[in-house]
Amino acid sequence: MRAQPLLRHERLRLRTTSRSATHATCTAWRAPLICLACLACLACTKPRAEAPPSRGAQDRATQQAAEHLEARQRTQRGPHRLVLRYEGLRAPESVLYDPRADVYLVSNVAGSPFGLGENGFISKLSPDGTMLDAQWIGAGKDGVRLRAPKGLALDDAHLYVADVDAVRVFDRGTGAPAGVIKVPGAKFLNDVAVAPDGAVYVTDTGIGPGRGGGSRPDGDAQAIYRVALGSAPVAVAKGSWLREPNGVVADAGGLWVVTLGSNELLRVVDGKETARHTLPTGTLDGIVALDSGRLLISSWGAATVFEGPPAGPFTPAVEHVDAPADIGFDTKRNRLLVPLFRHDAVEVYDFAPSAVPASPPIATPPAAAPKP
Repeated sequence: MRAQPLLRHERLRLRTTSRSATHATCTAWRAPLICLACLACLACTKPRAEAPPSRGAQDRATQQAAEHLEARQRTQRGPHRLVLRYEGLRAPESVLYDPRADVYLVSNVAGSPFGLGENGFISKLSPDGTMLDAQWIGAGKDGVRLRAPKGLALDDAHLYVADVDAVRVFDRGTGAPAGVIKVPGAKFLNDVAVAPDGAVYVTDTGIGPGRGGGSRPDGDAQAIYRVALGSAPVAVAKGSWLREPNGVVADAGGLWVVTLGSNELLRVVDGKETARHTLPTGTLDGIVALDSGRLLISSWGAATVFEGPPAGPFTPAVEHVDAPADIGFDTKRNRLLVPLFRHDAVEVYDFAPSAVPASPPIATPPAAAPKP
């Protein structure tokens, strides 16, 4: 989340109303509360129209994107140049680069993040800035059910989509439905990752609708599952120590997980915490691992994408990106892909890994005392 991933929905919970430097000074305990308040508002909001954008609407969105891109470029600061902006999306939560097809896939929540409606869809974008198919995979199309799609991941044959209480699986090439992996007891499935050995992991942020249309965290529901078609999900980690797990990446040694409920990056190996690092600000959403060994992590609390080695320090790579959800990375063009959940847009930044100091490959830190 990708993915997740406002919030990978959780992001939805953060109501970032200013792009000023005050984002960077927000305290870690305030961000989750603000995020929850925003999420509650979104949960009460009537879902937007289910129909995909018309060709005329797409053309207007393209023109508007060009105008907004020019305006954003005039005010942009930092080493990474803003090169593209896509508009006409609907609460984009996760952006994923498919190197085989050379396209960007975007999950659109298009309604309540809790999946109270079934309006979600997956868009396909061209790296040249055009919309190839606004509703490549859509709820109600070809028997597809998508409640509130968030994190995305690919293996050799399939596209995996985190969707509230199930992981929905589609053919990687055609987008045709290929199966559903139900996760009993899941509250808010958020991000998906495929490990080098082919294992598929999904995070459950463990939040749900509360009384009066609000949201409620559930420590018992916070979890990381290993899932596979034809098999029962396995909870590899579970409990409030996960701090509302959101974005996840998998390598040969284990998982890196960022937390929506704090400003922490967790290393999880065989279901146990082996390291915990902090970022400058919390309400974390998406995470990407670069070939250099460094990580990119999006923060709603700071309206920033941070960059650094796993143990830190993390410094701003891209700033003033309101509601950055589950980021992606175009490995062919060295581009950072940032979904702006509250702005129905995706921004693309030039980002050359060779321009930053190389770090050793991500390794498993020495084991620490297991968490309960």
